[in-house]
Amino acid sequence: MSYTQAEHLFAGVKESGVNDIFKSFFTARGRHLLYGSPPYIWNTSAAQTYVQPIPIVIPNPFDPPNPLAVISYGFKVQFAIPTVDINLDSTGGGDPIQPLNPPVPGMAGDFRVKTAVHIQNLYVGIKIGSLPTIPVPIPPIPQIPVYGRCEPVSTNLSGTGAIGIKVKEAKIDINVSPSWAWLINIVNLIMVIVLQFILKDTIIPYQTVVAGAFGLILQVGPLAEKDQFDVRGSAL
Repeated sequence: MSYTQAEHLFAGVKESGVNDIFKSFFTARGRHLLYGSPPYIWNTSAAQTYVQPIPIVIPNPFDPPNPLAVISYGFKVQFAIPTVDINLDSTGGGDPIQPLNPPVPGMAGDFRVKTAVHIQNLYVGIKIGSLPTIPVPIPPIPQIPVYGRCEPVSTNLSGTGAIGIKVKEAKIDINVSPSWAWLINIVNLIMVIVLQFILKDTIIPYQTVVAGAFGLILQVGPLAEKDQFDVRGSAL
């Protein structure tokens, strides 16, 4: 079967091409790699991005209006330039997220975004019932690997659309004692939020992957397959 299959146009951008785009984008825009919330960062500038923290509520099944605890946090984190790994068998596995090969139901078309994070500041506050918030300051954490499970998405269906990235899951790759597992879970939740911030502006317009004067009306995709992002559709 042809690349276009039942559609008129096929376009694909290789994994290496996506990583070249990432390198150029993040080298020129440093604020996309430095994120934080109060009390460490209070505004967005050319060098940093402000993130409004979202409290984590632990529900009380026996008294729903009164949660068991509310966890608040503040952070400042510096990321390395991310890279994509569309098929894990191309560069090897080894990350803490369940591998894609063999395929896992519900995960077809997923791919990895890999980066590393230096947690410069992290503050955790735990409020239980009516008791005062208990501060849990965390010392700086050196650069550690971060893996995001992502899927390609389309910003719209016209010839001026683009391929974007949605973060579905994120995990840091670090070994800690079981007593600190709760903190790692919090950091993983923060990583989902921050990775989505990092990637929300890294888009690949259709016109950059469709040759010549053709526009594309998307009918299939974008798909993550064979070490590239694919789109198929009809010509404008």
